[in-house]
Amino acid sequence: MPWGTWSLAALAVALRLCPGAAEREELLLLQSKSSRTERTKSTWHSEWDLARIPGEQKIPLGEELELSFFSVVPTFGQDGNFIALLHFNSWKIAEYLKDEKHRLFCSGANRSHVTPLRVYGPRRNVSEEKHGLNFLCDWPAAEAHLERFEVFLEDATGKALGSVLAERKDGLLQQYRSAACVRDVFFNNESSFNHAYKMLPEWLEYSRLHGIEHFFMYTFGEVDPTMRHMLEVYLAKGWASRIHFERYPDTVERQHAIMEDCLYRAKGHVQWLLPSLDLDEFLRPGNATQLAQLWGSASVPQDYLRSVWDEIVRHEGKKTGKVRSISFDLYRYQRAPPNQLEMFSEKRSPLNGGSPLPKYAANVRKVQSLWVHWPQVYEESTLDLRVNKSILVANHYKSKKKDGKKTFPIFDSALRGDAVVVAERLRRRFGKDVAQLLEGLAATRPLASGSESSAGAVK
Repeated sequence: MPWGTWSLAALAVALRLCPGAAEREELLLLQSKSSRTERTKSTWHSEWDLARIPGEQKIPLGEELELSFFSVVPTFGQDGNFIALLHFNSWKIAEYLKDEKHRLFCSGANRSHVTPLRVYGPRRNVSEEKHGLNFLCDWPAAEAHLERFEVFLEDATGKALGSVLAERKDGLLQQYRSAACVRDVFFNNESSFNHAYKMLPEWLEYSRLHGIEHFFMYTFGEVDPTMRHMLEVYLAKGWASRIHFERYPDTVERQHAIMEDCLYRAKGHVQWLLPSLDLDEFLRPGNATQLAQLWGSASVPQDYLRSVWDEIVRHEGKKTGKVRSISFDLYRYQRAPPNQLEMFSEKRSPLNGGSPLPKYAANVRKVQSLWVHWPQVYEESTLDLRVNKSILVANHYKSKKKDGKKTFPIFDSALRGDAVVVAERLRRRFGKDVAQLLEGLAATRPLASGSESSAGAVK
């Protein structure tokens, strides 16, 4: 009988039969490990799964070092033909690989198309949690139609080190001018992300309304039925694809894994990618009149997030190939009540609670590694364009206290009109009263004990 199928009663009998404390402790440990594995293993498979990632794939190196790839991504198209082997940062491995005698090579089966493994990152001026160590293995374009790849690694002497597998579903992705990575904030218990179940449909409807053409959705471990139903509504339309990690790492690693994996899924398919915009952050015009001038128009196009990035580059007198990213500021807003869209909240701080850290859109073709607030590895001689908040700014709905007092002194109703439109779209999408829909989703993930409550319910 597999360990995961043991009942409590059976476990108790087994413990009585064990002759000593060591045996009892070992049995309990095995039972505990098995239970954790079963709880984090997803049973949800769908036709919209772009990839399922079972866990880290490890390959030993010399000097007691070990490569551990959290994802392996096939990438084909205008951004190159290669397999990306994505690794969390490790100064020791990076230093080891700088020595020419430690250079790594990759190939297909039977040492077909042997090629040097290209390595990107890390830099010494950033902490390990903010940087990846990504390896690219060039691959024949003729195999772009395949869905399963085995990448073999060897050292500079030709000694085989091991292999890793990459899988993806071909044909799900098209060509997009703009796309976004959908963070997994609805899967954790941090108080700052409470009620994020409620935020997801609003954020998706708003983002698609204004021109985001595709969403890379990330799930980890087991997905509860409420969230599965919510995701399937958008997946079934072809507006999104899903990447599922069976392993559930801690918050910092998880966010990094999403950004890096998403970047390499987007390569060959996307021009501009929003890699770290959270579900409580809504990108909008700072001043509609000024933004409209980018198009030489009297009004902002409804789907402006599809083309605004190229218009900003043109307005600044630059060429797209010389711009790695376009960054923007955020305003922090008071959270809305559980039965109301966040966009109806009209109280905000001067500028993101005083934080200078921006969010950004990445030019997928010019970057090789990302962090939350800017790209970390990119083509030399490329620029980041920081746009004025009168052009683009994001509403960040995250209540915050300072010295025991709320800090939302400014009235700002910039998204009230959009809120009305999105509410109607949600009503049609789900066939139910929006207030009831949102309140039900908020109740699925209640506020954590001791966290700040949102404003009172709408009367």
